Amino acid sequence: MQLPWYLSGILLGLAVPLALWFLKKPLGLSRNLEHLCALFPPIRRISHFRYALGRHVWSLAVLGGIVSSGLIARVVLGVDFESDVVQWVNTENGTFILVVSGVLIGLGTRLAQGCTSGHGLTGIATRQKSSLIATATFFATAIGTFLFTAHILHAGFGGMR
Repeated sequence: MQLPWYLSGILLGLAVPLALWFLKKPLGLSRNLEHLCALFPPIRRISHFRYALGRHVWSLAVLGGIVSSGLIARVVLGVDFESDVVQWVNTENGTFILVVSGVLIGLGTRLAQGCTSGHGLTGIATRQKSSLIATATFFATAIGTFLFTAHILHAGFGGMR
């Protein structure tokens, strides 16, 4: 069973005002992952991760919701996540590129002081100029990266698989 693609946009669109209204917190994933890292003693040795986690429990619940919703979609709804991407990641090069990409995304998130979900959803919804600039930069970089890989590495759009 495949759910309609637009359903995720509607749900995310509803999640932003609900998080602001009920939690009094902006919705974004980079801080949630930061709080997850702060749970592990070896990482807590780094001064940046030494803080009281009590007021950030809600963000860990958001991460738990993301993981559990995927499991529910798989088990209850029968959604099949098997794809070419999953098969590619299971290769030696795919795993290496995934790890390097994750590190680069993490660095970019820290430099931009937030991730695409935080800037693109919450920041723009609350009319923050810095989020508009960050989101425009994300899109421009994504378009540039696609054009580079499509034309230089794959000799045009027809060469992509």
